[in-house]
Amino acid sequence: LTSEEGDSDDENDNNDNTSSLGMWRLETDDDVQTAFMQAEQFFQRHQDENDFTSMKRPTLVIHVTKDPNAPPPPPPPPYLVGMPDPLTSPTMTMLSFYAFPPDGGISDPESTADQLKRLWRPFRALGRVYVANEG
Repeated sequence: LTSEEGDSDDENDNNDNTSSLGMWRLETDDDVQTAFMQAEQFFQRHQDENDFTSMKRPTLVIHVTKDPNAPPPPPPPPYLVGMPDPLTSPTMTMLSFYAFPPDGGISDPESTADQLKRLWRPFRALGRVYVANEG
């Protein structure tokens, strides 16, 4: 979590979790909750102080790094053990998701669908992409 230049919260100045660069380490669930609360408070202050703003909702940027001392990941769940390689499997998995963006939806659904297809091409995804103005 980073703070805006010149933004200073006295309550965080002596916090062991705060660096001089305006970044906070998120190591516990409480740290994550605090980060979301701070993002919401910053957003509210920004909205109150600016008549016109491009900020539509609180934004939180999280940079994840690998901990070299972290334990190995857990084994895959039993239903994934022995699953065939998706590239050689005769079966398919269907994926469906919804997104309803704020402020009038998607202005160019066709371009958005083309962009999604390009993003998924390296995965050899097959099928159709439906995008509408509302999401």
